[in-house]
Amino acid sequence: MKRIVVGIFAVVGSIVLGASSCQPPPPPPPTDLTYSLLSLGAGDTTGADVLGNDDVLTSAISADGNVIAFATLSTNVIPGDPRPGLFLRDQSTGEVTRLGGDVNLSGFNFGPSADGRFVTYVTREPLSPSSDITVHDRETGTTRSFVRQYGSSIMPVVSADGSSLIFGINSSPYSWYPNCEVVDIATGSSDACELGGTDRVPGQIGAVSSNGRFVVNRWTSADGAESGFALWDRDTGTVQDLPAYGQVMAISDDGRYLNMLDFDGAGQVHTDTGAIERPPAAAGDDTAPVAMSRDGRYVQLTPLPGTAGTHTFRWDTQTDVVEDLGEFTSGAFVPAPVCSFNLVTDDGGVCVNTPDPLDPIDDNAKTDSYLVTID
Repeated sequence: MKRIVVGIFAVVGSIVLGASSCQPPPPPPPTDLTYSLLSLGAGDTTGADVLGNDDVLTSAISADGNVIAFATLSTNVIPGDPRPGLFLRDQSTGEVTRLGGDVNLSGFNFGPSADGRFVTYVTREPLSPSSDITVHDRETGTTRSFVRQYGSSIMPVVSADGSSLIFGINSSPYSWYPNCEVVDIATGSSDACELGGTDRVPGQIGAVSSNGRFVVNRWTSADGAESGFALWDRDTGTVQDLPAYGQVMAISDDGRYLNMLDFDGAGQVHTDTGAIERPPAAAGDDTAPVAMSRDGRYVQLTPLPGTAGTHTFRWDTQTDVVEDLGEFTSGAFVPAPVCSFNLVTDDGGVCVNTPDPLDPIDDNAKTDSYLVTID
């Protein structure tokens, strides 16, 4: 996830926002906030000797909030297994399992599918130019890996039917603009994502819906004269042209709502009409949409790098209300107190990564992941 965070923030941070830097004070946080500690090991109860003894790098959560994947430097997540790495927690049972042995994460690219059945993660051996892009099926217990040179800078997404894997593949070791690839999990065969024209050159994968149906890609014409985004519906095989926004961050499962950032700031595009909805002024001018619920209703906003404050906001696009969920200390490994650029849960819960002790048992001053919800 580290490369995801740095890469996206490097892009959005380079956009000079056209709005005034004079910001209204944020509204006070709601009084009915609940903080749920997510990055718990097996048997965690209380105290620094039992709770994870080192920093959580980042986490990812399923849309229903039940499955948590987290990468940590802790050596006491599982009793008798003193190794850091990538772990999976089932919130309904409390079961914590390790993924893939000693996991050497490549850019922190990992996460559960929206329903929690599949978990994808990218690993790389030290000094190796290649990465393993792995799909673990929690229902069947099977695991498949696909080797790609230079790995993936976009968290791989498994389609809802479990047949396909969609991800961004880097064309060079330091590329921040990965091309889009779709792999048939059963056969291993792969194809490039559709751009809507043979004269278009892929420029950057933008977003993949959590069900794997919709994919957004940046393109440039072969002569460099035109550019834009292509919204590919994999079910129908159709491609819809979109303008050349500064950055596309997320697409809803029905393809109707797209989170983006441009010179006017954060916005949600209604893809059926092209209309752009902007967050209310309470969120400020210099925020980026870092995650969205799969139905497009809830959007998590956080200040851009270099701007004042580390508040996390939740924008309810149906009611057009922004809630300031509080100001959190940023974790040691990311430039903002957010978890992976993944989902807001279906009920509007957002994930934050912070050393702040938001739970009484979190008393060791290490970075942990929390789900923040409004009761």
